[in-house]
Amino acid sequence: MMTKEKEVEYARWAQEIFTRIPEQPTFEQLGMGDNHVFLAKEQKKKLLGEENEISKKQRLDNDDSLKLRGR
Repeated sequence: MMTKEKEVEYARWAQEIFTRIPEQPTFEQLGMGDNHVFLAKEQKKKLLGEENEISKKQRLDNDDSLKLRGR
């Protein structure tokens, strides 16, 4: 293929592909242009809360295993 034919074929291919992909908002349109995280404080609280629950459960499991051993 000649260079001009490749350019025309690429343009046809790109047009065909882009018609299949639905329009989607960009990160800037969503307000995330500066790498913002949605509800960052709430997510952090939830994560820390889950870690606290896990550590409490591990302590309780350790206490239960010590009781079963007779210590």
